[in-house]
Amino acid sequence: MYQLEFTQLSNSLHVVAHGILDSRTDLEIDLEIRRECETRQLHSALIDIRPMTSRLSGVQNHNAAKTFKERMGPVSSVAIVELEQYRDGSEMFQLTASNRDVNVRFFNEKSTAVQWLSEQAPI
Repeated sequence: MYQLEFTQLSNSLHVVAHGILDSRTDLEIDLEIRRECETRQLHSALIDIRPMTSRLSGVQNHNAAKTFKERMGPVSSVAIVELEQYRDGSEMFQLTASNRDVNVRFFNEKSTAVQWLSEQAPI
């Protein structure tokens, strides 16, 4: 239902996600990214979800944001690259997650996301 492509650039994991994004695959994707970061001893990730063919509903998005910190574990900075048309949902996720002490930001351009990640202090 989904496929993740992993590459490591500098001190962060870069992930391109393809396929269906629903509440089940969202949880699986987050856990797979967390495991990959733990294996590589990385504390930041750039996740490009632009190729995904669907998105979470508003309620699903809110619930995912509330549990994002636990899902990502030791991953301290997350940049998510998303399509502009989903900006409202991205802003809601970012606000909800940030209110729970998660360092997550959404971007429409990969280059801006890479720049932001490079500016984050390692833990």
